Amino acid sequence: MAGKQQGSREGIEKYFFSIKKGVSKDWKDLADCLDLWDEVDNIESKTSNRDDESRCRDLLAVWKTRKGDAATMEVLMEALLKARLQSVVDGLREEFPDLREPQSSSSSSSQPLTSRGKDASEIRLTKAGTDRAATADVNEYFDEVIKEVSHKWDDLARKLGFNENEIIGIEVLKRDTNRRCREMLHRWRNREGREATPQVLKQALIDIGQKLTADSLFV
Repeated sequence: MAGKQQGSREGIEKYFFSIKKGVSKDWKDLADCLDLWDEVDNIESKTSNRDDESRCRDLLAVWKTRKGDAATMEVLMEALLKARLQSVVDGLREEFPDLREPQSSSSSSSQPLTSRGKDASEIRLTKAGTDRAATADVNEYFDEVIKEVSHKWDDLARKLGFNENEIIGIEVLKRDTNRRCREMLHRWRNREGREATPQVLKQALIDIGQKLTADSLFV
């Protein structure tokens, strides 16, 4: 019964205070993993959002409103893991015992969710097949591209049509290679629209000497 309560919309806000405290400056990473990158500019522009915690709280409210009944704690916990915010997940389980119950059949409460998130990613990225790659939203591949290629993000940017001024702008805006790569990929997708396809991204990876990564992602 506790698991059911966790999965419903009712009462989900009780977790938001702890989540915003833990996520804080990494709220944009969470936004990306919740498929809400398109809301980032809007959230940042609000004068009422004076710091990262308030922006994160606004993000969670937008997510809950947009997703409706699909806005469950299970989805949110998996998004936190995907954003590499394991410490936030651990803190939530420590503070709210009810969050441990769906995974309580295992000796380790964190392992099933972590494994499930990893398996889902691997299935989506490496076993999807040619037909799916042709129709997939290219942003579904971004996490693995960032993981494998962020150290060459500027080379990838050039292959995707960014000029030197745009690359410098991203370098100034973002403090590390992972965030620079993510920012660049989202700008490319938003700029190119339907032309930003998995096939184009795969060819760009091959062109910068990342054929192994390209082949592993786009089977």
